[in-house]
Amino acid sequence: MTPRRARFLAAIGTTALLSGGAAAVVALASPATAATTNLLANPGFEGGSLSGWTCDAGTASVVSSPVRSGSHALSATPSSSADAQCTQTVSVQPNTAYTLSGYVEGSYVYIGVTGGSSTWTPSATSWQNLSVSFTTSASQTSVQVFVHGWYAQPTYFADDLSLSGPAGPTPSTSPSSGPTSSPSPSPSSKPSTSPSASASPSPSGTVTPPTGQNWHVAPYIDITMATPTLAQIEQATGQKTFTLAFVLGDSSACDPSWGGTIPLTDSRVIGEINALRGLGGDVAVSFGGAQGPYLETTCTSASQLAAAYEKVVDTLKVTHIDFDVEAATNTDMVNTAIAQVQRDRPGTLSATPSRCRPRPSA
Repeated sequence: MTPRRARFLAAIGTTALLSGGAAAVVALASPATAATTNLLANPGFEGGSLSGWTCDAGTASVVSSPVRSGSHALSATPSSSADAQCTQTVSVQPNTAYTLSGYVEGSYVYIGVTGGSSTWTPSATSWQNLSVSFTTSASQTSVQVFVHGWYAQPTYFADDLSLSGPAGPTPSTSPSSGPTSSPSPSPSSKPSTSPSASASPSPSGTVTPPTGQNWHVAPYIDITMATPTLAQIEQATGQKTFTLAFVLGDSSACDPSWGGTIPLTDSRVIGEINALRGLGGDVAVSFGGAQGPYLETTCTSASQLAAAYEKVVDTLKVTHIDFDVEAATNTDMVNTAIAQVQRDRPGTLSATPSRCRPRPSA
């Protein structure tokens, strides 16, 4: 990522204008928690074992150093085929706010809820607190929480994990509290050869995206590449939100397409978006990149450019768009086009300063 790169992430919300050299990303508030009771079993691994946790086979152990508090912590070493994930399934109450938190050390360490929100750190050289809040659905009575690293990265450590909120009903059996020796990976969080069948493309194109996504982290994905799929990445990492790169024009027309060559309605791309949404995730769309040609240069007027933006928003049903500006462009025309989209569509566009974030290679 070059130092001169200008990046803008716009969300349907309030007025936004682009300014050269600034970076922007949406900042969203997290739901409040409902209680402070820690619902996790063996949250600090103080029993000296992985009791209560199911971890990828051969990747995890309990160590006495480093520890954040007490005398033990989790140590897990990813491989080229496993991200060293440990999970625990917990009973919860429907329509209730919860917060998952914990302290981690290492590179590319994630905590989150399978099928829900997650957060991560690219590099924690000392104990770093991670926290993510979420609200259960109207019929939800359990959640699976996870902590994991990234493929082929060094050993990571975790300690003092917590799921705070009111306890749910006591289950008749506990799927996460069985034997911890040589446990098998959780199938819901590993790559699969095919996306969820429930997320197949609908006759009208893209399915309606879920709400309540965590947009604080939405790593770039080159959607012009066929593998790995968005669903496979989500199942391997728990990451729910992605920024699809890049929508471009072509040398002669103001018509948005992926990489300037793949139709916006390409069946593979639409299928990937629908599959991810079927898993509870969603996508933003990025205009620009390093190569071009930009829509902002192939479109000859602000009204044409606004129509191109609206075509992307309407076709893909996206609520977040991103401007990855790495070349000279007419920012006045871009601002006018964004204002036009704001007038033409319910809701408006907003952007607030931030920095570009690195991401691991999928």
